[in-house]
Amino acid sequence: TAPGAHISGRDDVIGFLAVFQEAFPDLRLKLKQLLTDGAAAAAEGTLTGTHTGVLHAPNGDVAPTGRVLELRWAAVYVTEGDTLKSEHLFFDQMDFLGQLGLLPG
Repeated sequence: TAPGAHISGRDDVIGFLAVFQEAFPDLRLKLKQLLTDGAAAAAEGTLTGTHTGVLHAPNGDVAPTGRVLELRWAAVYVTEGDTLKSEHLFFDQMDFLGQLGLLPG
Protein backbone atom coordinates (compact mmCIF):
# COMPACT_ATOMS: atom_id res chain seq x y z
CA THR A 1 0.00 0.00 0.00
CA ALA A 2 0.97 3.64 -0.10
CA PRO A 3 3.06 4.92 2.82
CA GLY A 4 0.85 5.13 5.89
CA ALA A 5 -2.05 3.36 4.18
CA HIS A 6 -4.09 0.76 6.02
CA ILE A 7 -6.27 -1.98 4.63
CA SER A 8 -8.69 -4.00 6.69
CA GLY A 9 -10.86 -6.99 5.97
CA ARG A 10 -10.88 -9.76 3.44
CA ASP A 11 -12.22 -7.67 0.53
CA ASP A 12 -9.58 -4.95 0.99
CA VAL A 13 -6.78 -7.53 1.11
CA ILE A 14 -8.08 -9.23 -2.05
CA GLY A 15 -8.32 -5.81 -3.75
CA PHE A 16 -4.73 -4.95 -2.77
CA LEU A 17 -3.44 -8.24 -4.16
CA ALA A 18 -5.52 -7.84 -7.34
CA VAL A 19 -3.74 -4.55 -8.10
CA PHE A 20 -0.40 -6.36 -8.16
CA GLN A 21 -1.78 -9.34 -10.09
CA GLU A 22 -3.14 -7.02 -12.80
CA ALA A 23 0.10 -5.03 -13.07
CA PHE A 24 2.35 -8.13 -12.92
CA PRO A 25 0.39 -11.04 -14.46
CA ASP A 26 3.38 -13.39 -14.09
CA LEU A 27 3.78 -12.44 -10.42
CA ARG A 28 5.61 -15.01 -8.30
CA LEU A 29 6.25 -15.00 -4.56
CA LYS A 30 9.15 -16.98 -3.18
CA LEU A 31 9.31 -17.66 0.54
CA LYS A 32 12.90 -17.70 1.78
CA GLN A 33 12.28 -18.03 5.51
CA LEU A 34 9.33 -18.51 7.83
CA LEU A 35 9.57 -18.26 11.61
CA THR A 36 6.64 -19.14 13.86
CA ASP A 37 5.97 -18.82 17.57
CA GLY A 38 2.45 -19.68 18.65
CA ALA A 39 0.04 -17.19 17.10
CA ALA A 40 2.84 -15.03 15.64
CA ALA A 41 4.90 -15.55 12.50
CA ALA A 42 7.46 -13.66 10.45
CA ALA A 43 8.43 -14.32 6.85
CA GLU A 44 10.79 -13.00 4.23
CA GLY A 45 11.09 -13.62 0.54
CA THR A 46 11.14 -12.19 -2.94
CA LEU A 47 8.46 -11.08 -5.35
CA THR A 48 9.21 -11.23 -9.07
CA GLY A 49 7.18 -10.26 -12.09
CA THR A 50 7.11 -8.31 -15.33
CA HIS A 51 5.21 -5.02 -15.38
CA THR A 52 2.97 -5.73 -18.38
CA GLY A 53 -0.35 -4.51 -16.96
CA VAL A 54 -1.62 -1.19 -15.64
CA LEU A 55 -0.55 -0.46 -12.05
CA HIS A 56 -3.36 1.36 -10.24
CA ALA A 57 -1.43 3.57 -7.81
CA PRO A 58 -2.74 6.10 -5.27
CA ASN A 59 -1.46 9.00 -7.41
CA GLY A 60 -2.84 7.64 -10.69
CA ASP A 61 -2.44 4.76 -13.07
CA VAL A 62 1.02 3.71 -14.27
CA ALA A 63 1.20 2.34 -17.81
CA PRO A 64 3.11 -0.92 -18.30
CA THR A 65 6.87 -0.40 -18.44
CA GLY A 66 7.82 -3.92 -19.50
CA ARG A 67 10.45 -3.96 -16.76
CA VAL A 68 11.16 -7.00 -14.63
CA LEU A 69 10.77 -6.51 -10.90
CA GLU A 70 12.60 -8.46 -8.21
CA LEU A 71 11.65 -7.10 -4.82
CA ARG A 72 12.60 -8.30 -1.34
CA TRP A 73 9.81 -8.28 1.26
CA ALA A 74 9.20 -9.19 4.88
CA ALA A 75 5.97 -9.64 6.79
CA VAL A 76 4.79 -10.17 10.36
CA TYR A 77 1.58 -12.10 10.95
CA VAL A 78 -0.74 -12.68 13.91
CA THR A 79 -3.33 -15.44 13.82
CA GLU A 80 -6.25 -16.42 15.99
CA GLY A 81 -7.13 -20.06 15.43
CA ASP A 82 -7.38 -20.49 11.66
CA THR A 83 -7.93 -16.76 11.06
CA LEU A 84 -5.30 -14.24 10.02
CA LYS A 85 -5.86 -11.28 12.34
CA SER A 86 -3.10 -8.99 11.05
CA GLU A 87 -0.29 -8.75 8.55
CA HIS A 88 2.34 -6.03 8.42
CA LEU A 89 4.08 -6.07 5.05
CA PHE A 90 7.42 -4.34 4.51
CA PHE A 91 9.24 -3.64 1.25
CA ASP A 92 11.50 -0.89 -0.05
CA GLN A 93 9.18 1.39 -2.00
CA MET A 94 12.07 3.39 -3.49
CA ASP A 95 13.56 0.15 -4.83
CA PHE A 96 10.13 -0.76 -6.25
CA LEU A 97 9.78 2.60 -8.03
CA GLY A 98 13.40 2.58 -9.18
CA GLN A 99 13.17 -0.87 -10.74
CA LEU A 100 10.14 0.29 -12.71
CA GLY A 101 11.98 3.42 -13.88
CA LEU A 102 9.53 5.71 -12.08
CA LEU A 103 12.02 7.83 -10.11
CA PRO A 104 13.27 11.14 -11.49
CA GLY A 105 16.68 10.81 -13.12
